[in-house]
Amino acid sequence: MYVSAIEALFWGLVVPGLLYVAKLLIDNRIRKGVDHHFDARLEDHKHRLGLIADRAKLDFQRELADFTLYTTKRHQAAEAVYSALRIAHGHVSGLFGISLGLSFEEFNTEDIKSYMSQRRVPVGKQDEVLMNWAGDRNASLAILKPYLRMLDVQEAGMKFTEAKNAALLNELYFPDPVIEAISALLDMLGEWMSYAEFPRDTGENWRPDRKALNGALDRVHHQFRSVLDPRPKDVAIAEAPQK
Repeated sequence: MYVSAIEALFWGLVVPGLLYVAKLLIDNRIRKGVDHHFDARLEDHKHRLGLIADRAKLDFQRELADFTLYTTKRHQAAEAVYSALRIAHGHVSGLFGISLGLSFEEFNTEDIKSYMSQRRVPVGKQDEVLMNWAGDRNASLAILKPYLRMLDVQEAGMKFTEAKNAALLNELYFPDPVIEAISALLDMLGEWMSYAEFPRDTGENWRPDRKALNGALDRVHHQFRSVLDPRPKDVAIAEAPQK
């Protein structure tokens, strides 16, 4: 059977053309579908990256705030502890050796009464001192001076206890070298306090070593400076005093 020229043209040209166009449409639709899926995944990935970046930024800000707070507290702790140690050192070391004191020669009855009140001498002890102040001042001073010594020892012991408590309450802010230097100073101050509170016989070998005590305080000072110094560690170490 013979095929007409129109049918031959249709099957030879039009149908292949239609099939080609259909293929283009299908490919284009497939490509658009792929592009849409890729774009969707890309947007989802960008969104996830944004969340991760925001979380990392928040974590960094929180860590920075925590570090700033910790650094501030460490400075405050160092100031409190070192101040307490300096005060304790002054009171305890002042119990030994030559010290300047009042002679009370120019004190009248009102002067000595006012002085004893400032030193918080109990009224009963004041009456005992004042009883002979006008007539036998040396006898009154023999009563007063040992009592003033006892008050000095008690105050030094209180300052020493305050320094120990300050160190214990704040040691979490300090590294081991600082804690070790503080402990060495407190041990030495404790030894001095022991001899001040309970004087030994004159044959005792112990003697107050003021140079060693001052050196222990200097080491605490140096350790605090090394911890709180904002400069790089190699610079701080290079400028540290050599002992």
